[in-house]
Amino acid sequence: MTTTKPTYGTVLIKADAILDALATTHGQTLTDIAAATGFTRSTTLKILDTLLQLQYVEKNEHDKKYQIGSAFLKYSDAYLNTFSIVNLCHPDLLKLRDEFGETVHLGTMENDDLIYLDKFPRQEINHRNDFQNRCPCPALRNWYGQSNSQHFR
Repeated sequence: MTTTKPTYGTVLIKADAILDALATTHGQTLTDIAAATGFTRSTTLKILDTLLQLQYVEKNEHDKKYQIGSAFLKYSDAYLNTFSIVNLCHPDLLKLRDEFGETVHLGTMENDDLIYLDKFPRQEINHRNDFQNRCPCPALRNWYGQSNSQHFR
């Protein structure tokens, strides 16, 4: 049996629905927002007034349309400053490495340079010191070699 946590602050859920409605178009009237969310005009207006005070929503006084406000910029900046593509990709790259048993690299191109962001080595590495038993593998047969060969042409 699965239990769910009770939801507190249903006004936040309603505010989220209003913001979702506003995010789909450039500007909407109170009537449009109420229709899109299924809330009464009274409830919608009360929540919009609070969102206006917090600058989550802006209102054009000329056409009476609401739109997403500037307060979200501080949150987007905070998110982008803490966002890490390495952390985001980490679980998927580990799965890829485990599925194929090969080393996986995460990188990006910067101008003509290949910049490595992370490396996920294969689990079992067979070190051979006997050069007679080595299987030659030209650099152009793998992604790393192909990328680097483009740089040196």
